[in-house]
Amino acid sequence: MNSITIVGNLTKDAQTRQAGDGTVTGFSIAENKRIKGEDKTIFYDCSMWGDRGARIAEYLTKGGQVTVVGELLPIREKDGKFYIDIRVNDVSLPKRSNADTGGF
Repeated sequence: MNSITIVGNLTKDAQTRQAGDGTVTGFSIAENKRIKGEDKTIFYDCSMWGDRGARIAEYLTKGGQVTVVGELLPIREKDGKFYIDIRVNDVSLPKRSNADTGGF
């Protein structure tokens, strides 16, 4: 297995759905990179299987920063945009003060 860590901003709210006999939470992260002298945006399509993904989905909202660790799947390019699929193993959110989270 390979492993990748990405820090980026969520492009939309996470969505959880039933898939087979389990749940999967999907979300997308955008990261700006310089590739061959050009500024490009790379989009990471992330999927997190099981209850952990469903529990964290409410905190994965558009524009928020997130760090994910997971397995890198093949890169795709469409209309000049690069898409990378990641099977997520772990998600980290930026720390918030107790005032922001109600002590959570």
